[in-house]
Formats: sequence, structure tokens, C-alpha cells
Amino acid sequence: MKILSIRVEAALDRWLTGEAKRHKLSKSKLVRDALHRLWKSRSSVSVHDEMNDVCGRIKNASRDLSSNTRRYLKGFGG
Repeated sequence: MKILSIRVEAALDRWLTGEAKRHKLSKSKLVRDALHRLWKSRSSVSVHDEMNDVCGRIKNASRDLSSNTRRYLKGFGG
């Protein structure tokens, strides 16, 4: 593994120390895991991307449906 050194504010270090103790991990492991989750989430496909072919497409829907909800949802709910 490569070594990376970073500087953090005292408040962030206190928080990191507390989280590491709470999870029974080293601060390095906690930071590595957080960076790995961030890295994985950036490469994942969003729900919108997965459903892009159907998003915003309702046959025979009124064009003002999103801006005139009271008119179209009258009688729904309480």
C-alpha cells in the first residue's frame, strides 16, 4: 500500500479519534474505508441513469401536471 499523510483540524481529529474508538478501528482504517466508500459511490450508476428511458414520460399526461398539482390531485388524501 502507498502512504498518504494529511493534516486535519483539531476538531476533526477529535471526532475521528472518537469514531475510531467507537468502531474499534484505527484512524487510518476508518479513513481508508470512508475514502473507499466515496470512491465506489462515484462510479456507481444513479437510479435516474438506470431509469432514464422511462423518467418523465407518461402517455397522455397534461403538460402542466407538475405545476398545477392541486387541480389534478383534488380529492386525494384527507
